[in-house]
Amino acid sequence: MNKEVIALLRYCKQRLQEIINHQFNISYLQFKSLFLVLNLMLFVALLGEELQAGIVKGLLIILGLNIIVGIYYYFSQEEENQVAQVLAAILDLSFISLLVYHSGGLESPFLLAYIILLARIGIKRQELWQVILIGLTGHLIYVITLYLHYNRLEFYFTMKFWIECLLFAGVLFGLVIVVRMIDSQRKSLEKRSQKLQERSITDVVTGLYNFRYFHRRLEEELNYAQAGSYSLTLIMIDLDNFKEYNRHVGAEQGDQALYQVGQILKQVTRDNDVVTRLNSDEFAVIMIDASKELAKETSIKIKDAIREYSFVGEEELAQGVLTASLGLATYSDYIETPQELINNADEALYKVKLSHKNGIQVYNSMFAELKRELEGTDSSLLNTLRTLLTVVNARDRYTYGHSERVMKYAMAIGEELGISTELLRILKYAAFLHDVGKIEVSRDILNKKGKLNKSEWDLIKQHTIFGVNIVEPLDDLDEIVPAIMHHHERYDGTGYPYGLEGKDIPLLARILTVADSFDAMTSNRPYRSAMGQEEAVNELKANKGGQFDPKIVDAFTQVVGQVFKKSEFHAS
Repeated sequence: MNKEVIALLRYCKQRLQEIINHQFNISYLQFKSLFLVLNLMLFVALLGEELQAGIVKGLLIILGLNIIVGIYYYFSQEEENQVAQVLAAILDLSFISLLVYHSGGLESPFLLAYIILLARIGIKRQELWQVILIGLTGHLIYVITLYLHYNRLEFYFTMKFWIECLLFAGVLFGLVIVVRMIDSQRKSLEKRSQKLQERSITDVVTGLYNFRYFHRRLEEELNYAQAGSYSLTLIMIDLDNFKEYNRHVGAEQGDQALYQVGQILKQVTRDNDVVTRLNSDEFAVIMIDASKELAKETSIKIKDAIREYSFVGEEELAQGVLTASLGLATYSDYIETPQELINNADEALYKVKLSHKNGIQVYNSMFAELKRELEGTDSSLLNTLRTLLTVVNARDRYTYGHSERVMKYAMAIGEELGISTELLRILKYAAFLHDVGKIEVSRDILNKKGKLNKSEWDLIKQHTIFGVNIVEPLDDLDEIVPAIMHHHERYDGTGYPYGLEGKDIPLLARILTVADSFDAMTSNRPYRSAMGQEEAVNELKANKGGQFDPKIVDAFTQVVGQVFKKSEFHAS
């Protein structure tokens, strides 16, 4: 019989070890029930035959070690069902009581297991009702265990018993108090940390996300977009003439206006859109899983809502109302970094600010179109164009946007005239680079508000020759040299640099002259405001035969309405 009991215990130990090591998918109550069944099996076996006290004690120690390991396993796990937790803890107390019952009562070495169990309960269970219930239940189980062991209640009135009970209670409630204090401090620190984190990503004036959070979030969302998870559109919003408004109403009311703009943006956008304030008068909206069309609709709502809102003191502005300009850029396969998407939206915004204000512009890069056309066929030309355009954009933002618009107008004229596909290709490249020579002219001269003096004007007129000097040495671009050289010649022969007249001026240069002049007239410059479409067209007609080729002006007037709308997305 001894061998059978030992074999049974070894089997039980092995099974328990497997449960602990592999963490089988078994609920805690099932786990404790398994302990109870094994315990009953053990003592049924022990009661079947008289065994020596040393063997019984050894067997009990083996079982006790397994139970203590099981207790540790249980309290190392998380369990949402609090009732199940309490029942499982009571089962543990019962198992330890059985050990105490069979190993000497008050003299049992397994009293230490009570302390271990109560310590774990005190650390893990912070609900007061759980602690009280487990404490009272444990006390009752302990009393019953000792009563069964001694068959009398005299132990209940002994100093040793109450010292042990007080020790157990002290361990349990002491640890609960300590853990509660630590947890309270932890929660306080977490709350403080959360507030600090919120402050670090929140704009203090508007309550929106700030510049720092904008860049972090845009990078995250761009990664998802690049993985094909969803589309992504960025809206940049700039309040028109806000510095002037701030001067009239003061900083305090200016901040209030910024707050009101922030509230407008939050009301108009969706819950999953990320609304941020970037700087003094510029905001951004990251539209997640949003098409370009939805972004346009949202932009119109934003623009209209800001214009229609009654801001205090806005009547002091020249236009009598506070408005906003918006630039949109949607993620495409050609965008590799968050900064590229920001630059695209910023470029679109700049075009609105340059020409109209209180408008909306969707970014549509002609360079992206060129890249699609040339990709895989003419990489050297593509790289050359990229390099030149990077230099132009870094040197003079106006020239870059102006070149894109001139390309659109020039291509529309060329198509209306019916020129060949090959000439259209050359015209496209020439339009893009027609002002590249201006990178040799200082910004002060290019952006001078007053009238240019003779030396400054002479330098400006040299930009066509500068452009040719830049382009001519480059492979594959020699065909665009005549158009760049002569796009400031006049049809009547009074232009520069060589004073060519009429049909002596290359066709593509004559086309660029019209496209270039129209965009210059319809764009805001430091020294004058933009003309409207109709006024600019009338100016072209008035100068037919003088500055412009009449045939080209007539062709442009046929397409200007359509191409002008395409080049600028207006929401009025």
